[in-house]
Amino acid sequence: MQTSKLHKLNISSMLRYGLRQKLSFWLLLLYFLFEYLRPHSMYPAINIIPWMQILIILWLFTVMLEGKFFSVKNTVNKAVNVLFIVILLSSALAISPNIAFSNLKHIILLILSYYLIIYSITDGKQYFIFILFYLLINFKLSHFAFIKWVARGFEYEKYGAVVGMAWLRNPGELAIQMCIAFAISTYFLISVWPYIHWFKKLILISVPVTCFGSVIASGSRGAFIGLAFVLLGMWFFSKKKIFGAIVLTLVIVSTLFLMAERDMERLHNIGTETDSTAHNRLERWAKGLEMVKNYPVFGVGYFNWSEADEKMFDGSGALSHNIFIECASELGITGLFIFLLLIWLTLKNNWETRKIAVDNSMEQNKMYYNMAKALDLSLLAYLVTGFFVTVFYYPYFWINLGMTVSLNNVVKHQINQNSPEPPPSYENSLA
Repeated sequence: MQTSKLHKLNISSMLRYGLRQKLSFWLLLLYFLFEYLRPHSMYPAINIIPWMQILIILWLFTVMLEGKFFSVKNTVNKAVNVLFIVILLSSALAISPNIAFSNLKHIILLILSYYLIIYSITDGKQYFIFILFYLLINFKLSHFAFIKWVARGFEYEKYGAVVGMAWLRNPGELAIQMCIAFAISTYFLISVWPYIHWFKKLILISVPVTCFGSVIASGSRGAFIGLAFVLLGMWFFSKKKIFGAIVLTLVIVSTLFLMAERDMERLHNIGTETDSTAHNRLERWAKGLEMVKNYPVFGVGYFNWSEADEKMFDGSGALSHNIFIECASELGITGLFIFLLLIWLTLKNNWETRKIAVDNSMEQNKMYYNMAKALDLSLLAYLVTGFFVTVFYYPYFWINLGMTVSLNNVVKHQINQNSPEPPPSYENSLA
């Protein structure tokens, strides 16, 4: 199958190619289906077994049988493994080791999901189908939230846009995912735009549009800021700065017009005396910094923030509402350092991927180049929005990390499989 057929979104070609893939790739897609859409929650009749754990176990056996274990070499792997060791030490030294060890399954599943991605995707065609499948899943979420928002006349709902599924049940958490999906879907659309006819373009345009609308519908101020950073990042990456500035201005004006009065008022009151939410967060951040001061090396313990809040401050056990405070207070300076290292390694991998893409002239390198930019902006969206919520142990970061390392590995593998060619002439035209 030619790569051009993938770029044209030829369904029959993609199905023929997909049916020839090994079981590990299908388990990857199935895992994402259950992770994001939670069909076992929507349909109680099938909610009779622990689907996520079973899928992970099946994948482990499948990867070992296919000989893919340890097949991807990347510095990120070492950093992830070291972080897990730090979490184990933090759990053993925690204020409440029982709470820590009883919640280890959360981080184990996240780390395994990272390895699931990097070991299951071995070539560019698989990566293309995976990204398309990922966007279809996110479109299911964004479409639901967007249609509800439109149906109520773009007004704010009491609790914001929600989809009622696991870790996306909260409007702020849904909005983070929609910021991420907005970045990825936009650059995916840019990559395939020259190859598809108008009807497919119309369908693909609806993905970033509904993701964008879902963020606005969520009413989450942190998500608004995250989305703004993504848009600024797109403008920064753009080669046509003036045109990009015009588009950015139109998007911002349109967004302000569509925002509910309640959200406009909350944005206007950021940091003022009437902003009780901000004051509450500042108090929690101060508590977190005090925890770091008292437990600097390994923190108060993995998953022990609430326990520490109650014992150290006679608090309610409410969450920290900041991924950096969450990481530093629970895992200490050691854990925070590795988290920051993983952020830097993500950016380094994506920079390397883009460099390889423009140094080689294969057709699909434009897709690789754009996806590397999208993953940088996805990380930015997570870090900005995560500054206001407690989502360090949520899938956002870990899945983005897996997609980044997988893309980098695919590009390196493909370059090794092909003879060197002159640098492409499209470098300056890459979106």
